[in-house]
Amino acid sequence: MILGIGWALKTELASGGLNGTLYVDALKNALSLHILHRYCAQKTKMRDFEGGLDPHKLQIVIDYINEYIHRDLHLSELANLVQMSPYYFGRLFKQSIGVTPHQYVIQCRIEKAKQLLKRQDLSITYISQQVGFHDQSHFSKTFSKIVGLTPKKYRDQL
Repeated sequence: MILGIGWALKTELASGGLNGTLYVDALKNALSLHILHRYCAQKTKMRDFEGGLDPHKLQIVIDYINEYIHRDLHLSELANLVQMSPYYFGRLFKQSIGVTPHQYVIQCRIEKAKQLLKRQDLSITYISQQVGFHDQSHFSKTFSKIVGLTPKKYRDQL
């Protein structure tokens, strides 16, 4: 597992951080938890959460993500909004939404991009920047993977 996470981190560094810091934060979190769980001499009982984030806290995070979708968001930044550790926040967020914070942010970025693509006066490069992608190539690749069409083809079908 350590090797796999290491390779994922190396690949992310080699790509210039195309997936963003939220992805790197998740990998660092997974690595830390694996090492602590597997190799720590003292086992601690961690509280298990059943229902996910409190709806009010979840709404605070969702509103923040939507307002700052153009920025490179950090897991610790989102967790601090609701005064939680990144580990518990990530876990409860996934229980509440069904996907990790990183996956949710990517979905939000693609949905916002779809809305912006309706405006013919905006370039695809501009749209990619407005939804938080580092470059148009990464935006197009991610958009195609999720939507099944390139941003240009999607726009042409509107």
